[in-house]
Amino acid sequence: MESIKSLVTWGNTNDGFALVVLTLVYVAATLWLALLARKQLDLASELEQSRTRPFVLFEVVAERGLVYAQLSNTGQTPAYNVRITTSPAIRCLIRSGHGPLTFIEEGLPMLSPARTIRALLGSWSEVEKAYPNLKFTSTVTYETGPPRKRRYSDVLFSDLAILSGILYTSRKGQHEIVGELEKIARSLHEICAGFKSPLVRTISEREFREAEERRLTELYEAVAKNEEAGGPKSTLPTDPPRND
Repeated sequence: MESIKSLVTWGNTNDGFALVVLTLVYVAATLWLALLARKQLDLASELEQSRTRPFVLFEVVAERGLVYAQLSNTGQTPAYNVRITTSPAIRCLIRSGHGPLTFIEEGLPMLSPARTIRALLGSWSEVEKAYPNLKFTSTVTYETGPPRKRRYSDVLFSDLAILSGILYTSRKGQHEIVGELEKIARSLHEICAGFKSPLVRTISEREFREAEERRLTELYEAVAKNEEAGGPKSTLPTDPPRND
């Protein structure tokens, strides 16, 4: 009781000092709550930016016996200043476009969300011959848009070796159709140039009918021999038809 009375007496004689102390405590608590609210707001903003950020993927994929280099943005916002480096260096292997791929060599200023860019590298056999390991490592760097720009760098791996030796059934694609057309064009060129000539045989209508009659006669004779040997009875007419 004496201690409580002493505290009350001290407070009555030092009420101004006590008020200052309580005010300081109140201000400190207010500042702490403000900082906590700011931290929560920053965390919410960070989570929202992570949810809506661009997400750029670079893959080497195989489909129906063909191999493609594929770049896609699976995020919800555009990706800016997209740059790609690959190991080993990826290039187009088909004859009509042999060389490096433009979007890998020069990059992209922007890649829209849900956008995919695909470039044909070549057939499976061509890619397997050029890259026996069938494994590719790529580094993709890109930025988010304003107002809070952020740069990302992702290391990605594509392993086609796991598909080697797997049987698949597919219909002819554009690459195979083009190959078949090229073969036809070469054959027509050889015929027109005189290196080859088509084999054409013509017979008269009379010769055709005589050949058909001989074939039918031989068929009936074979059936008759089979029946004489005890084979099953034939349902053919007794006499072979004749072409009048």
